[in-house]
Amino acid sequence: MKQYLVFAALFFSTTLSATSHTIRFGGGFGNVYEPKTLSVAVGDTVIWRGDFSIHPLSSSDIPNGAPSFNHSGDPGITGFKYVVEFAGSYTYKCDVHGSAGMMGTFTAIPAAVGDPKAIDDEVQAVVGKTDVKVRLGLASPSRVSARLLDHLGRTVSELPMTSYPAGDSGLTMSTHEVISGPYFLDVRINDRPFIRRLAVIK
Repeated sequence: MKQYLVFAALFFSTTLSATSHTIRFGGGFGNVYEPKTLSVAVGDTVIWRGDFSIHPLSSSDIPNGAPSFNHSGDPGITGFKYVVEFAGSYTYKCDVHGSAGMMGTFTAIPAAVGDPKAIDDEVQAVVGKTDVKVRLGLASPSRVSARLLDHLGRTVSELPMTSYPAGDSGLTMSTHEVISGPYFLDVRINDRPFIRRLAVIK
């Protein structure tokens, strides 16, 4: 029996994969970054688009081990890409207007890892109005925990590590106190993370 996760509820379905996220600035956006805050996964690419000759970009606070970044150039150079390699919070600024508040942040969470053969290829993640129901199909007795993270990577709901037998089991996470918006569901099976994007809609 393959080990798999199925997240079941009512509204939204997606899976986590490496994606690109675009941050725009200058021109019609003025001296601000849009969006100013962002959630990404390790392996994703963050792309800044704007006039770097007026708004040179540089990182100001990044996770340990992550490469710093900076970019400035001619008006014709309007794009800069950064591949996220480490989980954590990243802060960046315009070197000219940073002191006036032209700063931004993005938070990276770990990407789903592990042998893809160890889980079903079809992993569904859906969250209901008041809870998330998780069905586990475990190949062997396992220790399982679950957390719901907001777009800044903060834990808003959590189930402690619990032992489950082999076979089908279920657990429920409450979203009663959670507001509508994007979230990440982080389920750990024997410390192996399975992370999926979710949306709470109330």
